[in-house]
Amino acid sequence: MGTQGLAKAARTSLLADDDPEGLAYLQAWSDRSFLPCLILTPQAGVIWRNQAGRILLTEADRLMEHNGRLACADKSQAQDLLDFVARAAAEGAIWVYLDAAGGNLVIRGEPVRRRGHAAAGLMIHSIGEASEATWADLTRVFPLTRAEAAVVRNAAAGARADAIAAALGVSLETVRTHFRRIYAKLGVSSREQLFALVTPYRLP
Repeated sequence: MGTQGLAKAARTSLLADDDPEGLAYLQAWSDRSFLPCLILTPQAGVIWRNQAGRILLTEADRLMEHNGRLACADKSQAQDLLDFVARAAAEGAIWVYLDAAGGNLVIRGEPVRRRGHAAAGLMIHSIGEASEATWADLTRVFPLTRAEAAVVRNAAAGARADAIAAALGVSLETVRTHFRRIYAKLGVSSREQLFALVTPYRLP
């Protein structure tokens, strides 16, 4: 059986379910994500991809689908990709696709098993491209006001104090006061310590 036949058999086993309505909701939900996601056989056969994954593979400037398998535009990384997918299906792994233009891809792979079939579930993060992060409500986790949480989010995005003041429509002195209060409330003394504390609550 060829690669496409193996991928088809795995797709049937992994995705078949007694709840077609649930699968339809799952597909609709996953297609709303801006994060490209793929499910592959251990040999990199493409079983499933969400809408963002389809777009990434269609652009074909870094990763692509070739003869039913995930492939690299840069052939020098092809074997590394295949080794990564096999590891991801077996135990989980993280790999970086290096892009000469600076748009590296950090790919997290997790094992997916169903009905005796192994696969790799991939989540692909693009580095160096502008993207809007989603934050948890920091005021639920930390003793911050909404204004202080807004300062934290802007600072973590790389904004300087003057840019934060302009974005929030307040004075520079107000932003500095917010920073003093944030540091005191959270027991930190530098932006590095602040970011280490809050970034786990930011999702790409």
